[in-house]
Amino acid sequence: LLLWRDSDGHFTAIVGVEHVYGVLLLRHISITPALRDSDLMFNVLDALQTYNSDKILMGTIAGQKIINAWRRHNEQRTPN
Repeated sequence: LLLWRDSDGHFTAIVGVEHVYGVLLLRHISITPALRDSDLMFNVLDALQTYNSDKILMGTIAGQKIINAWRRHNEQRTPN
């Protein structure tokens, strides 16, 4: 389990991951209700991928929707 803090030191997210054969498997992500409409989830996943750059970030069957949304978000931010 990993905890995410904002710039004021408040915990705003928790992420559960599992390291499996070169894959970082997203088991759980929970964001503070007040911040669920922000880009916090994408920022957390960006940091998770950066910290574990040697692994592929994947989700469980339920969590893969989140990973797919994050990938689409990153594609839109990246100029062609």
